[in-house]
Amino acid sequence: MQAEWARIQDLADRFDRLGTAGFEEVLITMKDKVDAEITEATSCPLEPERQRIHVIRWNAMRELLDGAINYVDQVKRQRDEINLQQLEYVRDLDRGFNRVMED
Repeated sequence: MQAEWARIQDLADRFDRLGTAGFEEVLITMKDKVDAEITEATSCPLEPERQRIHVIRWNAMRELLDGAINYVDQVKRQRDEINLQQLEYVRDLDRGFNRVMED
């Protein structure tokens, strides 16, 4: 369990370091490429096969983009939950210690 927590903490910290303008630029570029595919699909209404290809590409790109963003968010949420559990554990220990000292 501790090894898994450490892995999640490390991964979330690495994602935090990626949260710079450079990573945001990558996401914006990926979003622009996704948007370009759907624009291309709607620009050729008389060519259903070409439209279909662009819609398939749009779906695939959108799935990858959403999956990457969701994965990063999920890891960060897990890290926050772990930190909260650890904080509650420390508070419980502190309360127990204070009770012992009062007795």
